[in-house]
Amino acid sequence: MANRGCSSFVAWCLASRNDFVIQREGRNWNAWAWSDNAVSMGFEVNSTATPGSVAWWMSGHVAWVATVDDEGIAIEEYNFSYGRYSERRLNPSHTGYYADGWPDAFIHFKDLDQKNYRTSAISVAVIATVEDRACGTLVVPPIEPYIFENRTFLPLRYLIETILEGEVVFDANTRVITATLAEHSVVVDMDNPEPSMVVDGIIYKNELAPVNVEGYLLVPLRALERLVSDITWDPETKTVAIIPYR
Repeated sequence: MANRGCSSFVAWCLASRNDFVIQREGRNWNAWAWSDNAVSMGFEVNSTATPGSVAWWMSGHVAWVATVDDEGIAIEEYNFSYGRYSERRLNPSHTGYYADGWPDAFIHFKDLDQKNYRTSAISVAVIATVEDRACGTLVVPPIEPYIFENRTFLPLRYLIETILEGEVVFDANTRVITATLAEHSVVVDMDNPEPSMVVDGIIYKNELAPVNVEGYLLVPLRALERLVSDITWDPETKTVAIIPYR
């Protein structure tokens, strides 16, 4: 499965959220082949969406079904638009080319019981120094941190304005976000297909692009290291500690 393609993302969702690991077994796991693969493995493929199922388009795209309600479904996907993570809502009336319309089928490997799902794997703390970790202040972002490929994503506005006491401005015309913090600045072009940000006038290419989740722009935390004194990780408590400049 291609790294950061729609197939690899859905495979990751199934492994980390559904506790189901895709077994290659010599099969081609390009997106167009998922339905036939599932049937040959004895899994159900039908027209019914359920939380944790895989939305499949015969044109060659797969997505992970996060929620199902009377109006349709909410899906999470990668590489639907220019190699980015995205979330969409769809209902059966949607039509279109490629994966714009309602999925052709839903694959049921190991569906989830709950109606909604959201990753919640880490805590966030603001501390003065590494030695002050035990006395750090736990903070609660407006949306839970998003974790993908072992990278932690936090909402940019919350990180800059609440934790670091800076300012964030969004230009709706250009779809450019500008964050300022003391003498530092961060610029994110929402329509830039490249996973990059401009920090203090220098373009930094990240391994992963910022993602838009429920209206919040989440950025890979490590990409903003130069804005803080340090970022540390405690594997025992699963806490990421942000140490601002004092």
